[in-house]
Amino acid sequence: MKKIVGILAAAAMAGSLFAVDMSAALKFNGSIFNSADKTVMSLEQPKAQKGHGQTGIDLTVSADKAGATLILGNGYGGGNSVNYEGFKMWVQPADFLKINLGELDYCLNKESIDYAGCINGAGSQGFAFDVTPVDGLTINAVLNPGYAAWMTDGNVGNTAVYAKYATGAGTFGAAWVKAPVQYGPDGAKVTYGDNLVSLGYSNNFNGVDVFADASIILADEVTGVKADLFVKGSADAFGYAVYVDFNMIDDGLVDTTAVGAKGKFTYNMGSCTPYVYVKCENFMADAFKMTLKPGVNFNIGSAGVEIAADVTIADKTTVNVPFGISLNF
Repeated sequence: MKKIVGILAAAAMAGSLFAVDMSAALKFNGSIFNSADKTVMSLEQPKAQKGHGQTGIDLTVSADKAGATLILGNGYGGGNSVNYEGFKMWVQPADFLKINLGELDYCLNKESIDYAGCINGAGSQGFAFDVTPVDGLTINAVLNPGYAAWMTDGNVGNTAVYAKYATGAGTFGAAWVKAPVQYGPDGAKVTYGDNLVSLGYSNNFNGVDVFADASIILADEVTGVKADLFVKGSADAFGYAVYVDFNMIDDGLVDTTAVGAKGKFTYNMGSCTPYVYVKCENFMADAFKMTLKPGVNFNIGSAGVEIAADVTIADKTTVNVPFGISLNF
């Protein structure tokens, strides 16, 4: 904690010396009660969770033409040490061009329930070019090799191109995502280097946000189909969001069909917001598994607090009571 205080003090001093905007987000995650494999653990602090296990901070600085975010926490190592977990940096050499470096997260459309649903995403580490050649049109060229080289012996790594065009009838998008060919220790292909081609659409209808995507996976032939649908809206104090996705893959290495769904339903009471989160990853799976998570969000001063009862219903049902405290300034 002393290290984090020192980092914030140094950042505040730097912000006063240079014409930059600074912000920071701190988060602490833990568990009041967790039952797993018939073992009860109290006041557990998950240390292996990337994105800040016990203690984490995102420190952001931005100026007119550049900015960066440094992500610190102890999600990897645990203990009392503060570790580097990632960085994001951007520069804007021209009004129509923005260059992003470091942690990347691109998608035609992504649900806002837990921000995990996307059928055409390109993430990991790398660099990307955001181009807006004309009003309404955005093109993203993404090269995200992770920690490896983008090209090795002619084998091109993860690459993606996105295009979106906003009109009065909604936003239309298209994407191409290329995965590299991967080989196992015996020289056999682990993945075929598939090409994913996707079309997407999003709009707001009288306060209701809607998007839909459809994708095909191509190797030498069509080896998979993906689709998703998202709806989010509210009626007075009641809010709802529902996401459904479909995946069918048969490429000689994997043969699977999956239909998943999740939803979050909230009720804004002013001082607090109770919610119910429900998720089934695959209705087609042989073994049933569902997550049911009622919870509540509220504020204590400038701190946001969340507490819930996270129940996983499967062959072995587990109960977790997680909590989170966040502070933005």
